[in-house]
Amino acid sequence: MTIERKARTLIHQGNRLRLFLDRVLITEKSLERDWEVLEQPPVVVVLPFERTATGVRLLFVEQFRYAIGHTLLEFPAGTVEVGEDLALAARRELAEETGFFAKTWITLPSVYRMPGTSNERTHFYAATDLYPATGHDPDPEEAITLHWLEATDFEARLFAGEILDGKSICLWFLAKLQIA
Repeated sequence: MTIERKARTLIHQGNRLRLFLDRVLITEKSLERDWEVLEQPPVVVVLPFERTATGVRLLFVEQFRYAIGHTLLEFPAGTVEVGEDLALAARRELAEETGFFAKTWITLPSVYRMPGTSNERTHFYAATDLYPATGHDPDPEEAITLHWLEATDFEARLFAGEILDGKSICLWFLAKLQIA
């Protein structure tokens, strides 16, 4: 199927996103319709972990998410700044949100989490051999609590419907075989 943009109207320009209303032609069906498109910068998500004698422990951040009105348990994540290297953004977010650096990094495949409406690409990393970070202050907009969970506990909570953060769930399934 071919979709051709006929017109684009900027609906909203924010600090980190732009919302457009596009008029498109679905050529094979000669059908015109409106299509909302959200342009967002890339995002990095980091799965901090450590191997223990009994398995793997995962480090999570707990924070209030205004858009949904409640607190989530999730892996550290954040927006990539304009011109910022993805791997450096992942390192920055890990330090800002957890207070840790990592010696060992694993780059995992990236995904488009909402390709029907958004161009946001999410880049995933796993990090281990953690040590205290210096020179990074927490983001003043965030109030974060750290939680270590055994991987088995995380999965039990996931399948019980207690873990709701999509990017963290996706990252776990991408990283699981590489870190277990």
